[in-house]
Amino acid sequence: MDDRGALSDEEARNPIVSEPTQIKAHALHSVAEFDPVGLACDDPPNSRAETDRAVTDGHDGHNSPLTGLEALKNILDREGWDKFGFVLFRTYYTDESLWERFVEQYNATLRAGLGSPSQADTSEILEKVHMEIVSDDCMANKIPAHIALAYRIFSDIEPGLKTKMCLIVDKESMESIAGTDSQSPPFVKAVDVVLGADAESAFPRVIKVAISSLLARFYPALANCDTVWEIAPSDDEVWIDWPDDAVRE
Repeated sequence: MDDRGALSDEEARNPIVSEPTQIKAHALHSVAEFDPVGLACDDPPNSRAETDRAVTDGHDGHNSPLTGLEALKNILDREGWDKFGFVLFRTYYTDESLWERFVEQYNATLRAGLGSPSQADTSEILEKVHMEIVSDDCMANKIPAHIALAYRIFSDIEPGLKTKMCLIVDKESMESIAGTDSQSPPFVKAVDVVLGADAESAFPRVIKVAISSLLARFYPALANCDTVWEIAPSDDEVWIDWPDDAVRE
């Protein structure tokens, strides 16, 4: 089924993503001047240990779900956050109309992934969703290591937005939701936030994630995994849920 959908009047009045912003412009421009080679540091801000403390396990025992609304609600109830979500970096600025179409469809697709807003749990979760969009053309065409560094140096990220991976919207992502190709689910790209600050890994550090899965499945999956590679899909597949062959112990 196509995950795209038109915004209702109510949804348009109450978007669950922030307006595209140029906040933290000085920090972004500083990042843009770095060579991504050799970005490692001894104790990077928002390192793996810190993100693990910020987003804790949402399951109690091996029989509890690792993804889905119940797993997400477990995390939110335990942490008591007013806001949760992801920090999303825009990296493509050549086609403004494509970006506008992306933003329009993105909101509806996020909502569709949570199910019917008439359900009590869904309605409660929707009130807490906050997707922080960072839009500054100094990030145009930057590689994932630059994006990860930008995320790490931001000191005022809401606790519920401190995650093991942040999001990238590039041209390919925009075309996946705003274009005409419905063979693949609309997606954004997720990058390991410690990319460039720790030892290189043979496992994927950047993965495509279905937008409809971001909140109910990908967010709790990140909270419930020890390392990003545990949940990474094979090849260049779009992530929809925790892989069946992933280690869940």
